[in-house]
Amino acid sequence: MEFQYLGLQAELELLPITDQEVDQRLLQLQNQNPKRTPVTGRAAQQGDEIVLDYTGFCDGKPLPGGSAQGQTLVLGSGMLIPGFEEQLVGAWPEQPVTVSVTFPQKYHAPELSGKPATFQCVIHQIRLCTPSELNDDFAKSMGDFQTLEELRQALRQEMQQSRDQRAEM
Repeated sequence: MEFQYLGLQAELELLPITDQEVDQRLLQLQNQNPKRTPVTGRAAQQGDEIVLDYTGFCDGKPLPGGSAQGQTLVLGSGMLIPGFEEQLVGAWPEQPVTVSVTFPQKYHAPELSGKPATFQCVIHQIRLCTPSELNDDFAKSMGDFQTLEELRQALRQEMQQSRDQRAEM
C-alpha cells in the first residue's frame, strides 16, 4: 500500500505475526491465569496466594478505606505496606492475626505518613498457584475455544489486526 504525506512518498509494509510472538502471548496468558490449588494442613508460606479479611486501625480508630474482605494476596508480592505480608507468613487459616506496621514516610495519604497502625487479619484460604498446562482445557478456560490450536489462531488474528492498525496509523 503506497501513500503520500507532505510530499513524501512511502510504502506501507505489513509484517506478519510470528509463531514465536504467539508463543510469547500464550506464555503471558499462562502466567496470568495460574492453576489454583487449595492448601490444607499447613500455615501460609512465602509465595502462597491467600484470601483474607483485614481491618486497619490507626490511633485506635478504624482506617478509612483500610479494610477488605475476600482480598487476594500473594505473600511476598510487596503489594501492601512494607512488613505487612511478612507477618502473615506462618499464619493458619481462620486464626486471627494482628499485623503491626508503620506507614512509610512518603505515603500517598500524608495524614498516615510515618504513623503506626495495626490490622486485624483472618486468612480464609491458602492456595498454591502453578502454571496452567497449555492444552485444550486451558484454551476452553480462555473463552469459546475447543482446542489450543483455535486459541492460537485467535491470538494470531487479534495480534495481526492490532499490528496492522498501528502500522497504518
